[in-house]
Amino acid sequence: MPKQAYRRDSLSAGYRFNRARLSEAAATAAAAKDHRARRIAADIVAGHGANLTVEDCDIRTWYRRWGKALQATTPGRLIAAIGRECEKTGGRMLRASTFTTKLSQTCFCGEKVAKTLADRIHACTACGLIGDRDKVSAALAAHVHPTDPDDPSTTGLDIVQARHTQILFHEGLQEALSSQPQRGVCPTRGRTHAAAHTPDPSGRGPLLGKTPSPGIGPTPNETRPATKRHKAHVGTAGRTEKARHTGTPVPYRHRVGITSLRDDS
Repeated sequence: MPKQAYRRDSLSAGYRFNRARLSEAAATAAAAKDHRARRIAADIVAGHGANLTVEDCDIRTWYRRWGKALQATTPGRLIAAIGRECEKTGGRMLRASTFTTKLSQTCFCGEKVAKTLADRIHACTACGLIGDRDKVSAALAAHVHPTDPDDPSTTGLDIVQARHTQILFHEGLQEALSSQPQRGVCPTRGRTHAAAHTPDPSGRGPLLGKTPSPGIGPTPNETRPATKRHKAHVGTAGRTEKARHTGTPVPYRHRVGITSLRDDS
C-alpha cells in the first residue's frame, strides 16, 4: 500500500524533461499541420475564388473508416482553414447537405446515376457524360444554392442551370472531367507507365545487346566518369594505352587501398 496519494508524489527531473519534450513535439506538429492547411487553403481560394461550396460530411465517419491515416491530413482543420481564407478575401464558404443535393448520384442532365463508394467513374447513359466521380460532384457544386446560408439542409441543386452549363460547354466540360486517369491506376514503382508496359522492340530481353563487351565502355558498377568517381576507383593497375603505343615507361598506378601494402623499393 502506498503511504501517500499519487498526486502528492514528487516528479523526477527526467520525468519533467520528457514531459516537456513530448509537449513541445506535439505543439510543433500541430503548428506544422496548421501551416500546411493555411497554405493549401490559400492555393484553393486563389485558384477557385472566394465563394466555395463543400459537402456537409460527418468527419467522424471518415475516422471510423480510415482511422489514424487521417491524422496526416486532418480534414476538419483543412475545411476550417478554407472557411477562414474565404472570409478574409471577401467571400464565404457554404456547406451543402448530401441528402438534399446528392451530388455524387446526379448528372448534369438531371439523370440519377447510382454509384457505390467503389465506383469512382461517373458514366451517364442518358447524355453520355463520362468523368471522374469527384470532379463531376465538384462541378455540380457550383450550381448549389441555399435558402438559408447558415443551414446546410436548405441547399438544393439547380438542375436547369447545370443542364445549361452542359449544353454551352459540352466539349470543354467533357475534356475537363475526363482528363485525368482513373484512381487506383498507378504505374510500376520507380518507372513510368510507358516504361512499365511497353515491350522491347528488339525482342532480345532487358539486358541482351545492352551490356558492353569486356574492355569497352564502363562496367555496370562504374557508370560515372573517372573524374567524378571516388578516389578509391580512380587508379588502374597496369600501363596506360598511350604507354603501350609510344613505349615510354610509365610507372604503375595502383588503387589507394593497395598502394600502402606494396613495396616498390
